[in-house]
Amino acid sequence: MNPRNWLMLSLALLISGCSVFGMHGVDKPGYQVEVKEGDIEIRVYPQLLVAETEVQGNYEEIGKEGFQRLSGYIFGKNSTEQEIAMTAPVLQEGTGDQWRMTFVMPDELTESTAPKPNDDQVTVKNLPGKRVAALKYSGSVSAEIITEKGNELQTWLDERGYKAISPVRSARYDPPWTLPMFRHNEVQIDVK
Repeated sequence: MNPRNWLMLSLALLISGCSVFGMHGVDKPGYQVEVKEGDIEIRVYPQLLVAETEVQGNYEEIGKEGFQRLSGYIFGKNSTEQEIAMTAPVLQEGTGDQWRMTFVMPDELTESTAPKPNDDQVTVKNLPGKRVAALKYSGSVSAEIITEKGNELQTWLDERGYKAISPVRSARYDPPWTLPMFRHNEVQIDVK
């Protein structure tokens, strides 16, 4: 590749950085950090408005279906045909073949101002404020990695006397086409 083409390719990658090197500039829910130790944090989240859907199947199968339902809602398949800004992270939790996918809604929406989903398999609701343990990692996400990282986080919690009050969930902050080494992923567990 000649130097000019290399420069143009580099510039194109830099400009499209949010798609290859991670998503930047999207809203994320605010929280307070109580404890930070390496890649693990104990956070306190306020009440959050979310859109969620439940899907049956294994982890690899359900992602596309759940994402299509929720992205349809935020891209205008709702009572007012309103487009809603994408936020991060996308949350997934489940047991066996029953999984729930959740999008956190932007701060400016409330339960009363959010449009009603056209798809009756999408629910908009408030989640109460809570304490969350989070373990950050990069790379790919799979059911096996969620289990492995969830066990690592659970061991850390047990060693420090925290009580888990939810199953482990996956939190993905970047689109799937982001280079794995640049992805911001987490496993999260609600704690007392």
